[in-house]
Amino acid sequence: MMRKMSAYARKLRRTSETYNAAEWLNTLTKCRPFGEDKLPGAIATETSFDAMRRRIIETRLSFERIKLGTATPEDFDLLAHATGIAKVRYAQIAGNDNEAVMQLDIADAALTRTVNRFKQSGRWGFDGPALIEVMQGIDLYEQVATSSSPAQMEHASIERTRILEEQLRAMQ
Repeated sequence: MMRKMSAYARKLRRTSETYNAAEWLNTLTKCRPFGEDKLPGAIATETSFDAMRRRIIETRLSFERIKLGTATPEDFDLLAHATGIAKVRYAQIAGNDNEAVMQLDIADAALTRTVNRFKQSGRWGFDGPALIEVMQGIDLYEQVATSSSPAQMEHASIERTRILEEQLRAMQ
């Protein structure tokens, strides 16, 4: 005798995945704004706010390493990713012609000067205006990241990746 299967069960059988009884908690966690409180029944020891705080600290440390000249290309990539995601997220919230997007464009220009400087001299470092401009970009990233939900930030990251791939195709 065959038992009737749900669409979810058929998908699991097709893809050889296992059943995740906590998937509903994961979905709720992704759709709530970052916060320090845990959902009832959640077993994770780290909240989404803790994870976002760690990303923001890593971003600020990357800024400091570039400022001190001890950075790696990954530090630059992290800063560029943070300002890029923030720009996409602010554009999703209020459109492309809002003050935050304009400020993040300035931060991106400062990061472009920084990477060009690295390519010419082989050393990481900001020019004078870039110190302030990139720091303001990081502040905007922190503000939008902590005010958004994990799902919104993930969507902004996917959108940024799509935009970068389009730019790469246009250059070829």
